Amino acid sequence: MPNLKISPPNQDVPSTSQTHCHHCGEICADASITADDKAFCCEGCKFVYELLRDNNLCTYYDISAQSGVSFKNALPDKRRSRFDYLDDPQTQQSLLEFTNGLIAKTTFHLPQIHCSSCLWLLEKLHKLSNGIISSRVDFMRKEVSITFDPEQISLRGVVELLTTIGYEPELRQQNISISSNKKQNNATTTTATSLYLKIGIAGFAFGNTMIFSFPEYLSGVGELDSRLRMFFGIMSIALALPVLLYSASGYFQSSWQSLKQRHINLDVPIAIGILALFVRSVVEIASGATSGYLDSFTGLVFLLLCGKLFQQKTFDAIAFDRDYKSYFPIAVTVRRKGSSGADETTIPLSALGVGERMIIRNNELIPADSVLESAVGHVDYSFVTGESAPVEVLCGNVLYAGGRVMGAALEMTSVKDVSQSYLTSLWNNETFQKHPQSALEQVSDTFGAYFTAFVLVLAGAAFLAWLPNVGTAVNAATAVLVIACPCAMTLAAPFALGWTLKIFGNAGFYLKNTSVVLELTRINAVVFDKTGTLTNARTNRVQYKGQGLTSHEQEYLAAALRHSTHPLTRSIATVMQYVGMPAAQLQISNYEEIPSRGFQCRVEEHYVRVGSAEFVGGETVENTTIISANVHPERLHFQSPHLESQHLQGAQVHIAIDGAYKGLFNVNAEYRRGLAKLFSQLRPKHKLYLLSGDNDAEHDTLSDLFTDDRAMAFFQTPQDKLDCVKTLQESGLGVAMVGDGLNDAGALRQSNVGIALAEERGTFSPACDAVMSAHKLDRLADFIGFAGYTRRVIIAAFWISVVYNIVGLSCAVMGLLSPLVSAVLMPVSNATVIGFTTAATILGAKLRKI
Repeated sequence: MPNLKISPPNQDVPSTSQTHCHHCGEICADASITADDKAFCCEGCKFVYELLRDNNLCTYYDISAQSGVSFKNALPDKRRSRFDYLDDPQTQQSLLEFTNGLIAKTTFHLPQIHCSSCLWLLEKLHKLSNGIISSRVDFMRKEVSITFDPEQISLRGVVELLTTIGYEPELRQQNISISSNKKQNNATTTTATSLYLKIGIAGFAFGNTMIFSFPEYLSGVGELDSRLRMFFGIMSIALALPVLLYSASGYFQSSWQSLKQRHINLDVPIAIGILALFVRSVVEIASGATSGYLDSFTGLVFLLLCGKLFQQKTFDAIAFDRDYKSYFPIAVTVRRKGSSGADETTIPLSALGVGERMIIRNNELIPADSVLESAVGHVDYSFVTGESAPVEVLCGNVLYAGGRVMGAALEMTSVKDVSQSYLTSLWNNETFQKHPQSALEQVSDTFGAYFTAFVLVLAGAAFLAWLPNVGTAVNAATAVLVIACPCAMTLAAPFALGWTLKIFGNAGFYLKNTSVVLELTRINAVVFDKTGTLTNARTNRVQYKGQGLTSHEQEYLAAALRHSTHPLTRSIATVMQYVGMPAAQLQISNYEEIPSRGFQCRVEEHYVRVGSAEFVGGETVENTTIISANVHPERLHFQSPHLESQHLQGAQVHIAIDGAYKGLFNVNAEYRRGLAKLFSQLRPKHKLYLLSGDNDAEHDTLSDLFTDDRAMAFFQTPQDKLDCVKTLQESGLGVAMVGDGLNDAGALRQSNVGIALAEERGTFSPACDAVMSAHKLDRLADFIGFAGYTRRVIIAAFWISVVYNIVGLSCAVMGLLSPLVSAVLMPVSNATVIGFTTAATILGAKLRKI
């Protein structure tokens, strides 16, 4: 049981005349269960009240009175014993997303979540138990993510705590290993089934009430027999009641919760219109005046629900593609045939399965939960926990997705599938957020509240204007309430931006969230890194110049290079793997990488240092070529003849073994295909800059791309890059930083939009806003242009909705629209806006070939 701070039960129970439970709202059969002059239906509800009271959490009842979960049928002793299986280590492992002995994280699906009180209480769990560090609720998914201290409270204790306050997690012992994504799918399926049932009931009632209304519609000038009118009216009421109480219940529940929080949401005018139409119909049927308008009422609810279903299906399609079809464009190195280095291959993240033997290098991301196969290593879990101190891991330890390998490369075997939604949730952690909500999104979110208030006032004015003609007044007011559609305006931005995220993801440009799309439209300066960004590490031409290396020294060097992720050292490592050395079998220790300088490590009993001349201690040597090879046989083709024909000195990577300088590798850069075209597309609207940590040997080569020498800076440290980006922003520019995420993480985070390129490796900086597949760099201008196009689509959708509302409200106030016609137009307007944004976005992408 968790370490709860609970006071003894109240022994002096005063009498009370209340009949409803203060906690859950159910009728109290036993009036003797009371505390603090408040009645409770059972001891369980009373216990939770006392728990909240003793921890100063009774604001829970102020937000939403009687919103708790009933404990009337709960059996505390049996409830506690049912969680015995959670003490099993294997079960815990399947439920925990992360644990290092000090911090543990897990996510539970709580179907009981239904209002703001639930959200408020669940995010205050740390006040109920000292072992809870934090808890965050995803209201739409009905999930709570909990970070806790396993030394103070166990996983079982967390589950028991949630159960105690009425939120028992949905756990199935026989399917305990089921992923959170599948649980969410089950929850989504249940919600969809409920919506289909509501639509079915409303549709059935709509069709039959229309049949009962036909006699009066077709009676012509003659009067319908009063007894038949009453009979048809009563039958219509019988059909309409389930529609009111069940099919339309969501609108009433949402409106009631909104009003209790002193806020008017978009469902309030709809609920008022539905209720007004039903009450008016019942009154007219009871008085014998007409057979009512329950056909209009049921038709209204049916069409509203159909519009909601269309909206939900469109959103689900976007979310499914983002979570399951458009993976991060990063790769992972796996060993598939044997233990030799020649069997290493790189596969996309989406192709990684359970049981794969992975090789994760320094600074690379662990993509899925795994078991360590290497003897010892260090992992930084700051991406998961926010704590940056690396932890030591030993062979057989479980490594969790989201960790970053620090130091020597580690081999591990995956034990779970890649969870794209989990990695995305880590990426969107508050720690890495930097974009405030855009002005366009703020307008979309705040417009609804003002528009709703305006509609209520307008409906009241229309009602008063048509008096004393009560029938027309009610019709006009109801039509105003129903036809008004702020939803169309507020849906334009989420759907257009959602489709854009999906399109970008499928094209190899994965964005953190929708805010990045709009932030791209404000970019007027683009800063590029050089090595690994403008250059292609796979096609660099490598040449060694220096002293002869013995076969053993070549082995030591190849083994050391194997652990680095820098583009230059990866190019050299690719050449060295063909020498035929058992690099993977050599012991690596004391690996340390210094940004912009190089790395050093111990290979067996020998020290290897690789990097700049200053770092290594380089000196002038006779140029004796030992190895000369192209990393890739193909040549890249540039538009510029100058760039195509000339190969200058290139970058130099110096090496020393056991303190003795050996020589250098000359890496002649091969630039990516399509750069000349990309820069010509960007130059008219964007200022272009280069920030490189390498030397200026290729200054003349790059001058064809960066026409202003002042726009190029070499020998830049990570801090220099960050300061430069900050200076550009202070001058009023919106800056996009494009880098490889290794030595420019600070600049990526400082920029308005940080874009990290990924090329056959698993390096991933949470500081960036987007991850782009390296071979898509030449499409950057197209992506930025399409972001601007999306913004124009949203604005056009706003205007479509504005015109609809002006025309519709004008006709409604004038009494030209019946409630049924309004009910048809309202979901049609939603479908029009959603359909327009969807069609315009998808068509725009196809025309631009994105």
